Amino acid sequence: MSEIGKKIASVVDSNLGPLLKEYGFRRRGRNFHRVDGKALLVVTIQSSQWNYGGSGKFRVNFGVHFPEVAKVLLGSDKMPKAPVETYCVLRGMWSFPDRWWQVDAATDTSELGVSLRAYWSETVSPWLEANKHLPTAAKTLETQLVGRMTAAAANLVMGEREQASRLVRVCVTDLESAILKQSSNAANVELLEGQLQDLRNWATKHGLLS
Repeated sequence: MSEIGKKIASVVDSNLGPLLKEYGFRRRGRNFHRVDGKALLVVTIQSSQWNYGGSGKFRVNFGVHFPEVAKVLLGSDKMPKAPVETYCVLRGMWSFPDRWWQVDAATDTSELGVSLRAYWSETVSPWLEANKHLPTAAKTLETQLVGRMTAAAANLVMGEREQASRLVRVCVTDLESAILKQSSNAANVELLEGQLQDLRNWATKHGLLS
């Protein structure tokens, strides 16, 4: 591990590690997770791929995963046994501005630790606690441009078929509009048309499109 990698690890180990343990999270490397009812809460520390020498940065990625929603949406739950945030059906990164913590030789690690703990208590923990309940998570997904199809799957799990159908129609309209706007770019149109067909196939399979 590089020197900057060791410094980042030290900050995480001294601050977020013990704090998340208090909240019942289990750790595997830089991934933390906690099962709460039907929800899986996940926190992952991501270092920048551009970290080198004595300077680097990292961010705290967090999400909530519902295996039942994943199975409806994807046909199976692809979350690994050691949970990772990137597989969560609901990801905090689509609800908050991108935030990175810079670390270098001049970094006051004590001050950085205070900032990290404050970020957990003021932002991450309240969001995870609210969204561990599927009805709230479904509404959060609706606010995320990339989450509406997942929101439809969440509503199916909850038995809200009318709401799921409405969300599918919104997704179809958005994709059709995007195809028109990209009409001069054949590659983008092909990609969007593939996404639209996948959406229609999924919705038809679940009886959400007439």
